Amino acid sequence: KGFNSSNKQWYQRRVRGVSMIGRSLPLLLVVLLAVCNAEEFLTIRGPKPQYARVGEGSSVTCAINAAAIDSTWTLYVNGESYQKVNTNANNAWAEASFAFNTYTEDNGTVTTSVDGFIDNYKPEHHYANITCVSTQYTKKISLTINLGLGCPAGQYNTTAGNCVNCGLNSYSPDMDDNCHPCPGGTGVMEPGQGRSESDCQMRPNSAKSVVPATILFMMSFLAIYYQYY
Repeated sequence: KGFNSSNKQWYQRRVRGVSMIGRSLPLLLVVLLAVCNAEEFLTIRGPKPQYARVGEGSSVTCAINAAAIDSTWTLYVNGESYQKVNTNANNAWAEASFAFNTYTEDNGTVTTSVDGFIDNYKPEHHYANITCVSTQYTKKISLTINLGLGCPAGQYNTTAGNCVNCGLNSYSPDMDDNCHPCPGGTGVMEPGQGRSESDCQMRPNSAKSVVPATILFMMSFLAIYYQYY
């Protein structure tokens, strides 16, 4: 048949289509190779700073993004697997109800995660180590839950995050970042010794003033004694 205008248009569309496929094929291959050889990406999340306090709550989750589901992905709390934690009524982390989940992303990779939620953090949750391990990819990631209870008794937490001794007129119980005034004008002998209200036994500086006065009295008495005897 003759090569008329309609045949010519059909031919041009056919050539353009083949050309587009030819140009797209390398890109498709690159995408497929990237998915198949994707580097595993690990993430872990605990409470944000404003929720890292006793009485607050947050999610605790860790995940691995890879080319396929990672059935070996496991979360550990202080070395105990999340499956055991969930069934241990004596473990404060049992209320998190950790669960194994998988998600297929838009790029074809798969995110495998273990997720839990604490409604109200307690002192027992402080300084827990959360570690997630993949034996399939030989990788792990971890974090420590810090609820801002780092200062020992007798000290308070400054705005700079430093632990400093409370003064002679105050005390600070364990896991309390603030100094509290001693009742009735009482105090402690040395800064930082007020670890509870019961430590406020004497007036500040009274111990320091009594000892020198006693020494002076004894020295005066001895001087008089040797002078006359």
